[in-house]
Amino acid sequence: EPFLAIAERRLAVFGERAVARADWELGDYESAAARLEVASAAGPYDLVLGTWRAEALLRAGRAAAAVSAWDALLRIQPGRSDFLRWRAIARKE
Repeated sequence: EPFLAIAERRLAVFGERAVARADWELGDYESAAARLEVASAAGPYDLVLGTWRAEALLRAGRAAAAVSAWDALLRIQPGRSDFLRWRAIARKE
């Protein structure tokens, strides 16, 4: 893949993360979750991004989607206690 294409994709992901942070701070968790979905598609093994996305889904009232997001993270790091705890919280919602 050409360098310019990689750079453009990374810049787009960075921009989505930045706007997602603004959405989060304004309490618009649904918009933050949507932007984090786009960003996480480019970095599916970014655990920080995945965690943030899963929590945004939960805060947006999308508990089933949050459980799925935590399950995806647990496939990357099975048995991680904080992921298990958050998934249990999402299941109760």
